[in-house]
Amino acid sequence: MSGGKPVTEETLSSWVKQAIENENIFNYQVSFIGRSEKGEGYLGEIVYVNVSGTTKEGAKKFLDIVIKYSKNHSYLRKVSPLKSAFRREIFIYNDVLPKFYQLQAEKRIEDPFDAVPKCFKTLILEDMEVLMLDNLKAHRYEMQDGQKTLNILHLKALLIEYAKLHALSFALKDQKRQEFESLTNFEYDFFKKFFSENSVKRTFQRIMDDALDILEERNDSELASMVRNLLVEDAGTMLSDLTETMDSQAVFVHNDCWNNNFMFQYKDESKTAPSKVAILDWQIAGLRSPVFDLSFLIYANSSKNELGKFDQLMETYYSTFSKYLRDLGNTGDNIPSFGLLFVPMVWRLVLSDKEEVPVFEDLKEGQEFGSIMVREEISDRDAYYERFKPHPTQVRVGIPTQVREGILLVLKSTPGKPTKMSTTVADLESWVDHLMVKKGIKNYRLDFSGSSSKGDGYLGEVNFLTVIAELDKGKEKKYNLVIKSAKKSDEFRKQTPIREAFEREIFMYTKILPIFQEFQLEHAMDQPFDKFAKCYSVCSENKREALVMNNLKSIGFEIHDRKVPQNLNHVLFVFQNYGKFHAVSLAMRKKKPGIFKSLTKNMTDIMGQFILQAKMLPNFTTDLTNGVNLLKKKGMKAIAEKYEGFENHVVDYLTNYTNSGSSQSVILHGDCWNNNMMFKYETKKVLDNIDFLLQAYYASLSDSLKELGCNAEDIFTFKELQLHWKKYGRYGVCMSAFILKIELCDSEEVVDFAESAEKGELTNAFNFEIKMQDVYNQRFMDVLIHFGEKFM
Repeated sequence: MSGGKPVTEETLSSWVKQAIENENIFNYQVSFIGRSEKGEGYLGEIVYVNVSGTTKEGAKKFLDIVIKYSKNHSYLRKVSPLKSAFRREIFIYNDVLPKFYQLQAEKRIEDPFDAVPKCFKTLILEDMEVLMLDNLKAHRYEMQDGQKTLNILHLKALLIEYAKLHALSFALKDQKRQEFESLTNFEYDFFKKFFSENSVKRTFQRIMDDALDILEERNDSELASMVRNLLVEDAGTMLSDLTETMDSQAVFVHNDCWNNNFMFQYKDESKTAPSKVAILDWQIAGLRSPVFDLSFLIYANSSKNELGKFDQLMETYYSTFSKYLRDLGNTGDNIPSFGLLFVPMVWRLVLSDKEEVPVFEDLKEGQEFGSIMVREEISDRDAYYERFKPHPTQVRVGIPTQVREGILLVLKSTPGKPTKMSTTVADLESWVDHLMVKKGIKNYRLDFSGSSSKGDGYLGEVNFLTVIAELDKGKEKKYNLVIKSAKKSDEFRKQTPIREAFEREIFMYTKILPIFQEFQLEHAMDQPFDKFAKCYSVCSENKREALVMNNLKSIGFEIHDRKVPQNLNHVLFVFQNYGKFHAVSLAMRKKKPGIFKSLTKNMTDIMGQFILQAKMLPNFTTDLTNGVNLLKKKGMKAIAEKYEGFENHVVDYLTNYTNSGSSQSVILHGDCWNNNMMFKYETKKVLDNIDFLLQAYYASLSDSLKELGCNAEDIFTFKELQLHWKKYGRYGVCMSAFILKIELCDSEEVVDFAESAEKGELTNAFNFEIKMQDVYNQRFMDVLIHFGEKFM
């Protein structure tokens, strides 16, 4: 009969007798106190037993045992890896873990890996496998709700234990290679065999198809497209290929890192931070990259909030790992996709109601094992979508396109000839000719390759040109140029400080940046601040203000999509380079005060002047008031109250603050939005990581000051930086209300400043709702909540 025979209490008692032979317990009684519920044991059954008796010395003794045994369903054992899975777990408890424990004892590890229950006994029978383990519930361990994600403290506690486990593999391999290799001669590689089955491949493809259907139902085509791009092949084939990977840094991995396989012990009733963890179910453990465990754990058990702290989680793992085993790295760069591919199935199980849980005993002759996993529709599709939504984005961070270089002053191009602008072709030709004369070049060809789009340059116009210069002996040299020129409209110039803004940029490129470069050169800085485009020439003539610069797109730089927030890697890169830039100001103020004073004595506040001259204060006040009202509408009254009266001081935050005469004032970039930065690539939620970013900024500032012969602690301490953020961060809050609207505008919504000025509408130019108003509201609320909670 394919269904198998039920296990009697008499049989269970006989197993218990063997388990307690060496436990110093006599005259005992066995009580059966419970069994696993549907969904708790997919390939096996679980029985909970209490044993009460006395020791040889006459003292009372109690043992709480979990009996875990494989299903004896003959067809299930034939078509599934049930037998091999249970025998793998027995092998881990009987062979692998004892070797690890022995090595830890020899090395006298103070805080060893012991995050597994005690195994009393294992049995391998003809049609069944049995493990008898310590019941951790008796030691006040408990499981988290399987339908909820784990908070960051639970994830960190688990990562610490996985780090120890992986480190032990590396150490055993290095120091006792023969013993390690004796453990790795598996007759059966569960994952390799399992994922090579066509039925399993089809199952995972179906699961991924279901996930994509849910994304498309919610019109999340961008995320669906991202997932499809990740799936170069079908999901099952990709998983099969990944399990073939066996590199030199493969370790023993748990491989089954979902919520149901963890138990936690707590010291207090809040249960927010576990004091101990236990890792259960080692049936599919094997040799793989550590990232199999890490990606599975994080992607299967994290919410968007925890994913925003991805770097923090990896820091926790690696700091523990390196403590156990120095100088051993992890080359799993191509593996995180395993976690993304595998966890949709896990969420399917996690979010199932009891009546939806797969019942493997229902498998009938001729039916594919994998079909049991996908026979039910996902009932709570919204919950599934919310779990899925953060992960593909995070994969782009998990398999990061790291920012290699960045430029902080830029504008963007579109193909084609110059658009209708106040800058004429004659203007462009004259500026190019001036540059060629300056370089001693008489003969050259000039091609127009594009101009800025609407919304890319609010005070100026940008044209992209290619110059082919004819040199001696028939040689040629190409110059890829950007010419940035001021708008000429008289009305626009009357209402905004266009000339002053261009004069400031010209002054930066011709005076300040060269002096900064020379100062850094004097101190032989290894990594100086140089994140700006090369400026070939300038024109300061009224109504013809212009800068001729190198076109960074021609050497691989690109602008980040202005509608999308920069990820942690991008913001970290910018913070580090602002740290260097500001360090030069602070060091020069201290080392060469006369020169610094001469550079800054006539530096007026261009941004403040623009806001006042264009009469834009009401826009800032309105946006801020709307943002605070949104907080109230969302029930965040405590945060909203912190902004009580804030709108009455907007003029101070936007103008007076910038006139600070503090000894810690520096020369700023001052225009720090997406359109003014470009990035070049090698191939956490940011607000949640502000402490990390400030530390990165300060480390960069401090290191640069040290190279410039100054001590950061004497000039600008980290505590002072935090106090400055609390005080001057209000400027950033106010500016974000304005800049976020600009960033999120569609091209047809973008305001033409000159046109608005000509119509006398500049003051109200941004007083409208954009198509992405909901996104704007959420982004601005995030800013208000963050600043309110952390700094007010």
